[in-house]
Amino acid sequence: MKKSNGSQKLITVIILAAVSFVLLLAFSWSTSPFFRFPGNDSAVFKLLGQWMAKGLVPYRDFFDHKGPIIPLVEYIGYGLTGTKWGLLVLQTIALTISGLAFYCTAKLFFKQMRSIFMAIAGLLLCIIYLSLDGGNISEEWVLPFLAWSIYLFVRNIISEKKSYGSALLFGITLAVCAFTRLTNAVGLVIMIAFGIGYMISKKQWKELLKQALIFIAGVCVITIPISIWFVINGALGEMIYATFIYNVKYAAYNASGLDMAHILLNVARFLGPVVVAIIMSIILMIRKKKVRKDGKQFFVSAFLCVALVVSALQHLRSAMYSHYLYVAIPLMVVTVIMFINEMESSKKRWAMRIVMTIMDLLILVNLIGIGIQTYQTHQDSRSGQFRRAKFYVSPEVAQDIKNHIPKTSRDNFVAYNIDSTFYLGSGLTSCYKNFNKQDFQCQYDSSMENGFVKDLESKKAEYILVRPIVSRFNPLIRKNYKKCYQNRNLILLRKK
Repeated sequence: MKKSNGSQKLITVIILAAVSFVLLLAFSWSTSPFFRFPGNDSAVFKLLGQWMAKGLVPYRDFFDHKGPIIPLVEYIGYGLTGTKWGLLVLQTIALTISGLAFYCTAKLFFKQMRSIFMAIAGLLLCIIYLSLDGGNISEEWVLPFLAWSIYLFVRNIISEKKSYGSALLFGITLAVCAFTRLTNAVGLVIMIAFGIGYMISKKQWKELLKQALIFIAGVCVITIPISIWFVINGALGEMIYATFIYNVKYAAYNASGLDMAHILLNVARFLGPVVVAIIMSIILMIRKKKVRKDGKQFFVSAFLCVALVVSALQHLRSAMYSHYLYVAIPLMVVTVIMFINEMESSKKRWAMRIVMTIMDLLILVNLIGIGIQTYQTHQDSRSGQFRRAKFYVSPEVAQDIKNHIPKTSRDNFVAYNIDSTFYLGSGLTSCYKNFNKQDFQCQYDSSMENGFVKDLESKKAEYILVRPIVSRFNPLIRKNYKKCYQNRNLILLRKK
């Protein structure tokens, strides 16, 4: 029997790993060898990993507002193969681990084969929210931690298990979320609040204290090594500023600048599955409370409802990037699993089937949309003109610009408001900490703007690459630099 169970587990891992790899190969456009698509955030992240490999220290030598786990993952991925294949390997591992968490959640309610199919459905849901930014998004690296944390929370409540390992994982997960992007932790924080409330309602004071201490230990497992590394490299303050202080200001940006068509499309396409999952969780709460009188599953349903509602509201008040909802996928997967289980034992099955059919249709429409966009991206890869990366700089253009900068001056260069694909294609680094889309980044923090002005006034950069558009710091740049070369819409300026 043990051998049979071991074989089943191995087969499950192989199936989910194979499915994850194939899906990423087809839909993670920025890391798949089938596409030349650079990605948006992905292009920046890949650059951070390459610069770390060159010995540069994040936040001290270059600025990005994502937490330190992102450049670390990119550094490891780049180090594996020296190409984006290494990132694809790490993505496959992360998605497989998440799929296993979905499988274990389904196993709480269903048998082996059905649980595998539900896990695969969860992987498809991941692909919907992952692919629109080309893959290699910050949320990918926290999803395995979130998926397993939510699975263990649900299992512990339903089976009334005490698991100190769970508390340790919750602490680790919170730290991982915090050191990628703070908002990734929203669902987890709600889960922890519900867990504390559950133990308080049971008057489990000693247990609560033990769990809290183990949770803090979990946070320290991630926080202490990261902090020590940045202290050694003299960049702890810069890391804290970028990861937490600046990120809070950035997160305060809302959708007020978006056009209505974009908002409606976003709500219908990406927020739609979340809204249906909220409806499912409300139905579950009603049935568990009034029909089943199952207090434990009612409690889980209430947690899912609150976490999904907060995730939806957070998305609405943000810039509404589809990948922001990636961290809500474990919540949706658990909700759908519990809903199907309840539907199959309900006398009013037809009413619940309507809700399930709406969810199926939304996912199907999204998958069709992703398929169309994948074909378009493949065509774009042939032409070298990417409609989803309009500021893309080809390696050929980047190398041409580089060749017009003397070798002795290449360490004293910065690209102003130029896409990070220029750095990827040229192999150059920036002599200023703010290297990428400076106008965009400076609008959130006056101290950053003041710092960039000081950099420009220092005239350390002997060459600056700009575009022929009106920009915030153009007058200051034009005062001290003159045109020396132009390739298409990229202008290379030399210090006067």
